[in-house]
Amino acid sequence: MKILVIKDEIIHPDFKYDLLHEFSEPNDIEYSDTVEQAKNLIIDKLIENKKFLDLIIIQDSSQESEISFDFIDWLRNLTEETYFNGYFKLEGIPVILYRDFPNSSFSAKFDRILNTYVSDKILIYYIGLTITNWRQNLVSDLDLLDLDLTLNYKKTNITLAYKRLYKLKILTQKFLDDRKTLDFIWFGNNLNSIDVSVNKFHDLLKEFEGNYHLTGEKRIHEFLIQNDTLLKGEYKLKCLYETHFYVKNTKKYVEPDFINVPFSYTFDFPEIFEVKLPNHRFSKIDGSDLLKSTKNYIRQVTEKYYNYFSSTANQPEVLKRIQYPLNSFDYTLLIGRKSQLEENQSFLKDFQNNIYFQLISYDDLIERFERLFERTKKYMVE
Repeated sequence: MKILVIKDEIIHPDFKYDLLHEFSEPNDIEYSDTVEQAKNLIIDKLIENKKFLDLIIIQDSSQESEISFDFIDWLRNLTEETYFNGYFKLEGIPVILYRDFPNSSFSAKFDRILNTYVSDKILIYYIGLTITNWRQNLVSDLDLLDLDLTLNYKKTNITLAYKRLYKLKILTQKFLDDRKTLDFIWFGNNLNSIDVSVNKFHDLLKEFEGNYHLTGEKRIHEFLIQNDTLLKGEYKLKCLYETHFYVKNTKKYVEPDFINVPFSYTFDFPEIFEVKLPNHRFSKIDGSDLLKSTKNYIRQVTEKYYNYFSSTANQPEVLKRIQYPLNSFDYTLLIGRKSQLEENQSFLKDFQNNIYFQLISYDDLIERFERLFERTKKYMVE
């Protein structure tokens, strides 16, 4: 889930950010330090670029919550604005006020008002309920349009659907005009499409355990191609495999293992995703330094790929193949197991300071998918 938190750290620094990981991966939480900053993000990302956001949480430590009330008035009055490719009404996006003073002013324009003294369990429950209620309102809108979750427009009375547009809380006329489907993994039967045989992946990884000489990177590739949700997660549309990107006027090219291309409505960038073996040993036997191969793998991603995809000379080639502008990529190296990464953090930390680059283990990849699957199952609509 994509969540925007408007925080008040200067006055009230102890917002329970870790609890949001019940709903989102850390990278899927956007933070704004002020209401004005949040408004600018909403204008840029949602109104102008039609991105999608699941939830807004505004934190307020003031006695009367004037700033929060001004914000919600501003948002709910944007009655002509839309987001998510123009298919959802911006005024209907769910907003939670999280504040210190339980007896201060009230506004029904918030979907929920929560006070800071509530327990973690209650906070998680009501955040989840707010998200679920919004998704159920989406289903109710579809019911008004005589559409079920298969979105089979051939079975609906389109003339009658247009007459009911004024009753909709979330959907817009553009949604009906374009006859679009909804690709959210929490929608309808889409959960079935992300099912991955984690047990088979564990069995495959066990073959590499303790055997540093065993090769077979292609076997890993084949499994990831067949179970690409491990790579796509919630917000990626497709995975390009071993695509050649040529250097201008030469036969030279770079070939990342995968490029994970996001849906147009997400905040995500395309991700260059390089795969190395799970049995890779990171450091020398005496523990004095990283192996040369480890450094070369990291530089392959952070230097070779980064230099290519950030070069303006290569822009026509990149745009031709994935239709994304340069300087808009994330870079990930999948390698080894979590225990090895943890043991070598002192050597790896310098490489991991690059904000565009992340180094993850096979255990991290599996755990990320398992969190996604559980979240989807818990908050899906069907």
